[in-house]
Amino acid sequence: MEKNPSSQELYQSWKELLDSGDPFYLIVLLILFTVVFIMPLYYFWSVYRQYYPHSLKAKYRFYLGQTSYYQNLSSVDKLLFEKRVQLFINHKQFISRGKGFDLSDEMVARIAASAVEISFGFPKMGFEHFNRILIYPDDYYSNITKKFHAGEVNARGFIVLSWKSFQNGYENDTDGINLGIHEMAHALKLENRIQNGDYNFLSAKLMQNFATEFEAYKAGYHQVDPTILRSYAGSNIHEFFAVLCENFFERPAQLREENSALYHLMTQLLLQDPLSRHTASEINLASHISIKPAGPIERY
Repeated sequence: MEKNPSSQELYQSWKELLDSGDPFYLIVLLILFTVVFIMPLYYFWSVYRQYYPHSLKAKYRFYLGQTSYYQNLSSVDKLLFEKRVQLFINHKQFISRGKGFDLSDEMVARIAASAVEISFGFPKMGFEHFNRILIYPDDYYSNITKKFHAGEVNARGFIVLSWKSFQNGYENDTDGINLGIHEMAHALKLENRIQNGDYNFLSAKLMQNFATEFEAYKAGYHQVDPTILRSYAGSNIHEFFAVLCENFFERPAQLREENSALYHLMTQLLLQDPLSRHTASEINLASHISIKPAGPIERY
């Protein structure tokens, strides 16, 4: 116990110390109280809010209303969607890849929303493997392929997007071409094969059925019958999945009319139905077991 500066005798209790009003020791006590109690509580509260956001920050919320997907959600699902967007933002690093190209709240919010849109049927799926989102102002040149690209998904844990191409994808949301959905589809499919917290969330049985659908698509690839899927879908099964996701979200009615079996398969795979807004709890699901990797993810 410290000494009383007026009597030079030791304080007999903490109460006597407090009652003395000695400013030096009161400040020391305040600092100790802050370090021992307040700072740990603040730290744990910050961590809790990072993993369990109460709501979406106001600076991001405005931009969600610009997408038809969000507009068509119920009021309850909108709140859930907003929290999922904030959770994605909390755990990803958004990186500008252009000189003088500054990232905006709109870029962060809308890119996060595209990830949540395609994964909304999986409540606990957060693209854990992908911690970096690289954003170019326009299509970028790859020293590896010696070509310009609009986006790519890299197994090392990052997603690359051209902001111009991303915007174009949402400006016309009925043409079946959407860079954000396309690249997030690649990321989702790759995430399913990486052993982490998101591992193995796609049904193996349904993925086998999907592979059968791809073989059927390739068999009729050069036939005269028109299809709403662009020819790029025939590149490989990964591109087939990504292009199909674009059409599933942007042109669900046309996709169902053209191939109702394939549309129904997608509702079961992604645990949501764009035409009825049914989600996982309302869709009959097959059991989830692991799938065999089918090959590397191709660039867009």
